[in-house]
Amino acid sequence: DSDDTWKAKFVDYYTKNAPSKLSMVNDSMMLKWKGKYEILMSKLVQKYGPLGSPINQPPRSSANSRSGKSKSKKTIADFSSTFIKLITEATPQTLLPRPDSINIIESKASNSENGLETSTFTVCSRVRPLLGHEITSGGECFAAAVPGQRKTDSTSASLVHTEELILHTPKISVMGKAKLESKSHLFDYTFGPDSTNQEIYDLACAPLVKRAL
Repeated sequence: DSDDTWKAKFVDYYTKNAPSKLSMVNDSMMLKWKGKYEILMSKLVQKYGPLGSPINQPPRSSANSRSGKSKSKKTIADFSSTFIKLITEATPQTLLPRPDSINIIESKASNSENGLETSTFTVCSRVRPLLGHEITSGGECFAAAVPGQRKTDSTSASLVHTEELILHTPKISVMGKAKLESKSHLFDYTFGPDSTNQEIYDLACAPLVKRAL
């Protein structure tokens, strides 16, 4: 039979036995199998069944599906309770009290060791508490920034007081396990979720108001 006749046979076969593969009947296929059309038709019958009596093909499955493993990627929310535990373990549970006589703003203002105006800058951080809807929603909503240790050094020429802010970053390893990366940042004052506006005003604002007046 001619090439055109065989092409028509293949079109008819794919239409009846494997319609989703009909696009495979093209010039490239005919050129590849030229002179071997009988062999190709035999292979098609073995795979898709006799003309008009198609064999149902099993759905293709990935290697992960065959092995019973899921390829779904884990998220931070999947490990919420684990991260909360890790953060609790990595956070100081007891903080040293601030000295009663501490006044960082006045101490910096009177410090003329280096003669730089920047020595009078006071930098504070405040960690807000979780909001109501964040607490109830769970998932990725948990406190990851927490106050750290407080240190006061009064042995130098001027009072040096620093308060730590610990930033915990939840991450998931390439093995799909929860891990925590923590970094420490130092401020003059670090106010936690339990700090009141009055406390912040007394320490960071009132001395400024006093100096301005």
